[in-house]
Amino acid sequence: YDRPFTVSLWNDVLRTHEETLNSWPGSFNVVGVLALTGRSYKGFTLSSTMSTRIITNPEGEKADALRPWATNHQNILTDHRSKLAEIHSSTTTTPVTKIEEINRKRASNTWQEERFNLRVTLPIASAENLRLYLGCRKCGCQTNETIDTTFTCTFCNVQSAETEP
Repeated sequence: YDRPFTVSLWNDVLRTHEETLNSWPGSFNVVGVLALTGRSYKGFTLSSTMSTRIITNPEGEKADALRPWATNHQNILTDHRSKLAEIHSSTTTTPVTKIEEINRKRASNTWQEERFNLRVTLPIASAENLRLYLGCRKCGCQTNETIDTTFTCTFCNVQSAETEP
């Protein structure tokens, strides 16, 4: 696999290794992680299971080959970490992206964590031609009522609730 991917650690696995993992923020350590589950949702992700084990100083031919690689490629690893930090800590609204820009994206210049805002125009934008999720304007609970009608919401008990897409 020639692209970065995410390893998500959950619950007891994270709590067990949290102190060790937090002590590594400025370094790139070679670790072994066993018994992960792979998923292809929004890119490739590996997630911990109840059987996951983390080996903080793995031995063997592959681990020994990775250590000098990590040392010799600090700039690539630092750039990757900076890009991820920028994506995850972005507090500003993502600018509107043009379809042409997304079409130019390839596996080599796209991150699974990236999100894009698009502005689209629907040629026939009437409620009859769209499948809308309609819900109570107050609580958001789904309803089968039509758009721009009032109804009694059984979830939040509002007598004259209005539908909202």
